[in-house]
Amino acid sequence: TFNPLFPISGDTLSEGNVKVQTSDSNYSPSSSSIGVASGKWYAEVKYTAQSSSSALMVGVTSNPSEDARNDDSIGEQSYSYGYNSANGESYTGGWSGTSYGDSFTVDDIIGITLNLDDNELIFYKNGAVQNSGTALSITAAASTTSGFYHFAISDTTTNYNITAEINFGNPSFSISSGNADANGYGNFEYAVPNGFYALCTKNLAE
Repeated sequence: TFNPLFPISGDTLSEGNVKVQTSDSNYSPSSSSIGVASGKWYAEVKYTAQSSSSALMVGVTSNPSEDARNDDSIGEQSYSYGYNSANGESYTGGWSGTSYGDSFTVDDIIGITLNLDDNELIFYKNGAVQNSGTALSITAAASTTSGFYHFAISDTTTNYNITAEINFGNPSFSISSGNADANGYGNFEYAVPNGFYALCTKNLAE
């Protein structure tokens, strides 16, 4: 689930802490309660609603407590990597984006593959791989501040809000064609890429 210990004032977590509505006055980062240091992991994020010119940033971060404390958007700090719904650009270490993939909007589902064996990150829009499948290179988890990465989302403005739902294998939103990982765990809208797994305690143990 999203970690309920790091909410920004005005954020609303619901559906067992897998759905978040961000504040109108913050970037409102939310991150997974489980962090990982190795392995290959998959999650999906559904963009549920937006107000005015707000946009959703989807990605991973290595230091969610600092993101929350500083009210940083995903991709704003080092060891944080985001994919912006408004322009399809990727971000890390600031607000200067790099051309990456398609823009996306409400009702789109973004898949994220976090590969910590090869230090790579790939995004999918409604099952279609972005950037022609070329991965974003990320810093090895062991070289980050915390030693872990967390799946995460945030707003991209401090004036409006967005609503998003994250699926680690037990979705709060309706799934039209259920897909499990290779270990049989999870219920995802799109096929889990080969070699990647749902982020859950059973897969961590295995």
